[in-house]
Amino acid sequence: MVEEFKNKDRETTSTPERSSKISLPDILVYENPNRGKYQEIIKSLEARVARNPFGSPPDEYSEEWMRFLMFAEKIEKYPEDYRFFQEKLKGDILIDLGGGRGTNMKYFARTFGVRTYIDVERYLSKDLPVDPFKDLSEKFVDQPENMQILVVQADMLDFISRLPDNFANFNLNGIDSLVIEDPEYHYALAKELVRTTKKGGIVFGINSDALYSLGPAMKQFEREYKKDDRLVQIFEKV
Repeated sequence: MVEEFKNKDRETTSTPERSSKISLPDILVYENPNRGKYQEIIKSLEARVARNPFGSPPDEYSEEWMRFLMFAEKIEKYPEDYRFFQEKLKGDILIDLGGGRGTNMKYFARTFGVRTYIDVERYLSKDLPVDPFKDLSEKFVDQPENMQILVVQADMLDFISRLPDNFANFNLNGIDSLVIEDPEYHYALAKELVRTTKKGGIVFGINSDALYSLGPAMKQFEREYKKDDRLVQIFEKV
């Protein structure tokens, strides 16, 4: 899968300039007042996973976005949606929570002109450190010319809780109760998504429980492309 991608061609003063490449220590600067509570939630999750490992969510969810590209580009079934993603993502940051080792969302991001794509995945490799400040991209991908890729092995709630307010766009696919059964985790993740999504930015995904709890700060767009009861959800921060 890595080779497949290789071949395809509140705002804070700490937020990096949009024209610069991102360094993880430079963006993970937010002193979150809920850090202690979140760490307890994460610790409980880690204990359950140690007893019953589940790994990363299957890449089949992100395959739905590749089907969307096929329809939008080749038969122009969804031209308005294609323009919507281009408008929201071009030249900006997309953070893929639970992105795994797949290539689909990296290609999706590059198609829409994303400047920096950050893949945050807790279960990349047992031989690599769990560290939100360490970029592991050189072990998994070659850097394309027109998009920076960062790959991070870290808990997604821990990672996003360290980001500045109004910072980026987000994607999450298949992060449901079968992957993480604790509803408190999903609620906390939703709360941080609302805080860290940039104003006018988007959160989108498929079958992810946190998307049900984003609240009135997010405007939801109804979309028709469903398959096998997988619900595509797109939200814009207003």
